[in-house]
Amino acid sequence: MNENINVYDLKNVKFRVRKIIIPIVIIVAIISLIIAMNVYLNIIELNEIGQFSGIYLKNLFTQIGFFGVSAVFIFIVLLLASIFVRKNITKYYEEHSLPKRKINIFIAPVVFAIIGAFMSKEALFLKYLQFSNSTDFGKTDPIFNKDIGYYIFQRPFLMEIYNIISSVWFFTIIFTIGFYLILLLIEYKEFFNFETIKVKLLYRHNLINVAVFFFIKAFSYKFKNEGILYSTIPGVNVQGASYTDVTIWLQYFKFAPYLLILITIVSMIFLLRKSCFFVVVF
Repeated sequence: MNENINVYDLKNVKFRVRKIIIPIVIIVAIISLIIAMNVYLNIIELNEIGQFSGIYLKNLFTQIGFFGVSAVFIFIVLLLASIFVRKNITKYYEEHSLPKRKINIFIAPVVFAIIGAFMSKEALFLKYLQFSNSTDFGKTDPIFNKDIGYYIFQRPFLMEIYNIISSVWFFTIIFTIGFYLILLLIEYKEFFNFETIKVKLLYRHNLINVAVFFFIKAFSYKFKNEGILYSTIPGVNVQGASYTDVTIWLQYFKFAPYLLILITIVSMIFLLRKSCFFVVVF
């Protein structure tokens, strides 16, 4: 009897999986066909104009590469966050003898990875074109002694990479909090209360995410430091580092990353020990 039930359940699961997978495969196939036709028509058009299809294909493959790298990076970050969420939630329910439910940790990371990759690939690609074709000007700035070519070709691409990493991690914080709330408030709403989110396993994960975000933010001060070269004085049509920038802000941006890291570490220690709470605005 039990074997019959298990076989029936297995067939039912396979049928449901097919109902989900088959429409997805059809949609992906249609989208892929449309994209392929569009690429083919562009190649024909560019060849008729003057054999520019080689450049088009090179740019296309570069964009696909950036899309792939961005998608994999975002997917891995969100998947790791999801694994820790599932691990903490499962342990919490075991300790409180609550019913277990299957937690899918792949769908959301895949969806957000694709969306995030589409949003970031264009900006990365354009900045990469400048970066890959960078050249030295033979002149350096008077403050950091870096070639002018660095500020025109290399710095924008490096800043874009930092912005994407920072944005992805900030989204990871929101994603993690949202995942916990969905599991606690929707899936287990009959057991949810505000004391639940104070459980050490749950809030420790989010605090670590916030701490990592501030560690990442510490790298932004390198670009803020260089940004004084683009400073403007209100009412004066001049751009460049002023006396205040050189004497005050330049020194501040040098030690600010270490101060931020120190504040983050101290705050984490106090928060995890529940001794006191800091609201750090930096």
